[in-house]
Amino acid sequence: MESTRDRILNRALEILSGAESASFTMQALAEDLDLSSGSVFHAFPTRRSLVASAFAAGIARYHEAVIEAIGGSDDPRDSVRSFVAAHLDWVEANAGLARFLFTSQPDDVAGEASELAGASNDRFALVQAELFGVLAHGGAMADIDPRLAHSLAIGPSQEYCRKWLRGTASIPPSQVASTLQVGALAALAATLAAGPEASAEPAFTPPTKAPGPGELTYQGAVYPWHLDHMGHMNVMWYDSKFDEATWHFFAALGLTPPRLRDEHRGMAAIEQHIKYLSELHAGDLVEIRTRMLEQHDKVLIFEHEMIDTVTREVAATSKLTGIHLDTEARRSQSLPEDVKQAASDLIG
Repeated sequence: MESTRDRILNRALEILSGAESASFTMQALAEDLDLSSGSVFHAFPTRRSLVASAFAAGIARYHEAVIEAIGGSDDPRDSVRSFVAAHLDWVEANAGLARFLFTSQPDDVAGEASELAGASNDRFALVQAELFGVLAHGGAMADIDPRLAHSLAIGPSQEYCRKWLRGTASIPPSQVASTLQVGALAALAATLAAGPEASAEPAFTPPTKAPGPGELTYQGAVYPWHLDHMGHMNVMWYDSKFDEATWHFFAALGLTPPRLRDEHRGMAAIEQHIKYLSELHAGDLVEIRTRMLEQHDKVLIFEHEMIDTVTREVAATSKLTGIHLDTEARRSQSLPEDVKQAASDLIG
């Protein structure tokens, strides 16, 4: 029997995938399901948490369909063909859901959804890594980073589907499958052009240029679901990665999560300035380095620099002003002396 929470989640996913998504509210959902508002808010305290949970549930459905297709053959080349076909077929059969999943979400929703979908994303990445590893072992492609292999194999299909969902491509995705399947295998095979040594070396060698200034606070990659309809990483993901770097930076200063919880303290951003300097695409590796600019009694001012790990090109910067809080009194509080000292030591 379907639980109340599942009823709410499944109906929300239907609405968010349909024409009614623009007018979606918790109250309307409760009335649609003949539930009290309290029942809906008990299951999902905020609209954001419900939308994020719906996103995680939707992306898990997509992952399951593609993973099942990839595992349906002993021939890895057929698995690549199935990968492409499964993506195209799924988007065509679930156009509304695909629009919800593969278009931009607000920053706060995107961050929460990414956490909720973490296990599904990890499993999806692992299955792909195994597939591309088998292909490389068999000599069908070079031994490159799986994230780059993903972009080569499925990137064109994703771009075509985005055009079809926007109405700028008229031929249904399933009808162009054969062309995109051939292109995927050809793109993977082209990685062998680097020479026989390519299969023995990692795709991304350590950078030869000196690392940027500041503390290393984040390392990660750009995944296809980070892209928008323009084909590059959407601005919300820059902010999401900067946010993760911020918490690592605070922990390095002594404001660790356990300490913040135990001492009922917190940090809140009161000002932020972001500059977008260059595009990032699926498969790109990124790092964030953080510099302390100013330290005051209650305030820290610092700057993040997002860098392409390979080219060392700066993709974006984010200057933040954060204030230390007493989370029980809900007001600003002087920073601990050890944190002030740690911050002061980093200025210069």
